[in-house]
Amino acid sequence: MIKEDILKKMKELVPWGQNIQLAKDIYTKGPLDVVCRWEFIKNLIPRDLKGMHILDIGCNAGYFSVKMKRLGAQYIKAIDFKHYIKQAKFLAKVKKCDNINFVVQSLYNLDSSEKFDLTICLGVLYHLKYPFLALKKISDVTNKMVILETEVLVNNEDTNKMRFIENSYRNDGTTWWIPGEECLKAMLRSVGFKFVQSYPYKEDDPIFGRHYSQGLTEEGIPKGRRMVLVGLKKLDQNKIGHLVSEIPELENELDFNNLDI
Repeated sequence: MIKEDILKKMKELVPWGQNIQLAKDIYTKGPLDVVCRWEFIKNLIPRDLKGMHILDIGCNAGYFSVKMKRLGAQYIKAIDFKHYIKQAKFLAKVKKCDNINFVVQSLYNLDSSEKFDLTICLGVLYHLKYPFLALKKISDVTNKMVILETEVLVNNEDTNKMRFIENSYRNDGTTWWIPGEECLKAMLRSVGFKFVQSYPYKEDDPIFGRHYSQGLTEEGIPKGRRMVLVGLKKLDQNKIGHLVSEIPELENELDFNNLDI
C-alpha cells in the first residue's frame, strides 16, 4: 500500500489502542507500547512455532498475531470486538501477512472442538465479569500452553484473594476483578494448567514499572502490578525451558545440555 492510502485508512480506524509502526514514519499513536511488551513476552513463547495452532484472545490491532505468524506458526485465530478486528485486518494487509483468521467473537463462545497448541490472552482477564469461566473456556480449547497477561494484586496479604471492582480501577469502568498472584495461579491449575509460573514486568519497565504499581489508584484501591503467567498442561522435557524452576524434583533428572529450549 502507498503512504497516502495507509494514512487515510489509519485515520478511518481511530481510535487505536496499540502504538504500531505501519510504515517507516507512520505510527498508529495508540497508548499501548507493543514493542516493549513483545520484547518481554517473546521470551516466554516457544522458540519454535512451526506447525503450531495459536489462539490470540483480545488481539486488539493484531500486532502479536502478526509477530507469531512471522515466526512460523501454521495457523492463528485472533478474536476481538469488531472495531479491533477491522484494525487487525488492515495491519495484516499493510504487513503483507494476510493468512491470519481474524474473527469477531467472544471467548465465552469458543468451540471446544477447535483446539490450539498455544493460547495467548493479553490485557483481557480483568475486563471480564466471569474470569473463572473464561479460564475454563481457554483451557477447553488449549492442548498445551497458555500465556496470560493481566493485573494482579501486589500486597502479600492479598495474594490468595480476588478483589471485585465495584466502580472503577485506574478510572477504567470496564475492570471487574483483580486477582492476587497465587489466587490466579491456583485458578489456572484448577482449570487444567498443571504447571504455572509467573513473570512480573520489571520495576523500571517503561510501561508497567514502579510508577504504575506504587500507592493507591485514584479510587483509593491499592495498585496492582502487571504480570504474565505461563501455564502448561504437561511437561515436554525437550522444551521445558523457563518452567524448570517450578519443578525442583526434576532438576537432577534432566540433562540441561541436551534440552531444546
